[in-house]
Amino acid sequence: MKHLLRGSLLVLIFWLALCVQAQIPQRPVPPRLVNDFAGLLNPAESQYLERDLVAFDDSTSNQICLVIVDDLQGMDVLDLAFKIGEQWQVGQKGFDNGLVLLIKTKTDTRGEVAIATGYGLEAVLTDAVSKRIIEEEILPQFRQDRYFEGIQAGLDRIKLIASGEYSYSSEEGDGAAVFVFFVVLIVFMIVFLALVSKKYKDKNGGSSGNKGGLSDLSKAILLSGMLGGHNKGSSRGGSSSSGGFGGFGGSSSGGFGGFGGGRFGGGGAKGGW
Repeated sequence: MKHLLRGSLLVLIFWLALCVQAQIPQRPVPPRLVNDFAGLLNPAESQYLERDLVAFDDSTSNQICLVIVDDLQGMDVLDLAFKIGEQWQVGQKGFDNGLVLLIKTKTDTRGEVAIATGYGLEAVLTDAVSKRIIEEEILPQFRQDRYFEGIQAGLDRIKLIASGEYSYSSEEGDGAAVFVFFVVLIVFMIVFLALVSKKYKDKNGGSSGNKGGLSDLSKAILLSGMLGGHNKGSSRGGSSSSGGFGGFGGSSSGGFGGFGGGRFGGGGAKGGW
């Protein structure tokens, strides 16, 4: 009786495992980084993104896999993204530097987006950073039915952060540092000019017509410095975006060589529209 129960339990576990396996899209053969199972992108857009991600993989070894589906099979979007990353083994073995950008298209239910990161990318692409990418780069475009533009904006931001070329914290820190610098500079100029003006008045017996204040020359210098500082601060251009769809020239990289055995942890974020 015990053997029968044990056998039945094993069969049940095996059957449940098959059911879960069936919910996850099959690993593509031949391997691809752009996998549109919902037909959201046209062929030219898919080819462009594939070449872009292959080139990024070749230059950094970080693997970003885009997966688009029209049904989550009852699963949570982030859970499915993690399962895809684990089953497909996105990223390099030993580095675990893979990322899955999963998009569930808007059908009878709302559209959803998830970013799932491998262990090796969790330090730079934190949950908070992934959430900002979804909310600030991807979803604003998706809400206007600009799906390719939203995907491209999100991938561009992910690539910059994953390669260490950009961080939200450094952007905020730079702005604060510039503001503090110019405040200190203005205060220093005010104190310096006040001392110079006082020394000048003392030397001339305090007979200046500009009582208790700065001279016209000092005021002009101070105003010029303040305006100059403002212009320098405001001349910082925003980060350049890739713009729209830029055509499909010849690719300098070869085809995608395949996933490398990466592992996934619990880092990531999700959102919807």
